Amino acid sequence: MRKKDILSNLQAIPSEKGIIFLKKEENFLYVRRTKNIRKSINNFFTSRNQDDVLFQLISQTTDFDWKTETNQLQILATEKKMLKKIEPQFNDKLNFWRNYFYLAIDFYNVPYFSTAEDTQKKKFYVGPFHSNFFIIDVIGCFAELLKAPACEGEDFPCERLKKQQCLGYCLEETKKIQNLISKYYLHPNWEFLKRKRQDQGNLLRDLQFTQAELLKKEINLIDSYYKHLQFLLSIKHIKWEDNIAGVHYRIEDGILAKAGDFEFPVIIPEYRENEILAVNKEHLDEMLWCYEFLCQHATEKLDKQKQKSIEELIKLGYLES
Repeated sequence: MRKKDILSNLQAIPSEKGIIFLKKEENFLYVRRTKNIRKSINNFFTSRNQDDVLFQLISQTTDFDWKTETNQLQILATEKKMLKKIEPQFNDKLNFWRNYFYLAIDFYNVPYFSTAEDTQKKKFYVGPFHSNFFIIDVIGCFAELLKAPACEGEDFPCERLKKQQCLGYCLEETKKIQNLISKYYLHPNWEFLKRKRQDQGNLLRDLQFTQAELLKKEINLIDSYYKHLQFLLSIKHIKWEDNIAGVHYRIEDGILAKAGDFEFPVIIPEYRENEILAVNKEHLDEMLWCYEFLCQHATEKLDKQKQKSIEELIKLGYLES
């Protein structure tokens, strides 16, 4: 479809999974898999992103095209094959993963929680996440719900402690903050969220609607964080292969390694001890794509791998047995 006709014909574009193609006449500029073709194409017109590369891509695009597909692994395989064969010029330039962030945890020193662009310092890393604002909000939610630290710098005691908004972990033995991190930050604490949902219900019964709505938002944010933790615990070392519709697929370490006759290189770094809950930025979106597929087709395998990761955290002293 010509670019000039997109917005007036948006409802004609399917809202299904597939691949979108941005082209300059017959030349491919950008190829990308998506869970919702219509939404992704619309985002190119409504995005407030000021990225110069994105602006150049939209300016040069004359046509949008797409291909629908129900098999998620086949969508990923098609994308990977096209990127290797065609090498669209904007796929390498427009790498959104460069803007992803990690949650950096320090078990001993203030600030205990911060955002980081990489995993090079001597901290424990979780992520990456698509937004540093999400991480900041998660830190703030735990601070609100648990009076946990949300230190803005290395100076302490800070204003939050003076206002009794924090329990003063900076003035206590480091074991106290380590226990907090172990209990709430390194694995999904669903019992904690269950109690908070009960608190929300009590607020609603007491007609405290504003407080209930605020607590609901905090619960949803922590729930999203815990689901991402569950993904990180499950995906890094997963091994899976099977036939789907007569095509043999293989996933290694969370990356699609084979689809039919096509073999895709899987180059995964040797993760350090402080990266048990971290993956490379450039692998995140593909791993999430494969994880969503495996959640529907190999839940038992994911559960086993998650348990192995938890056992490793226990062995290394990050979690209590």
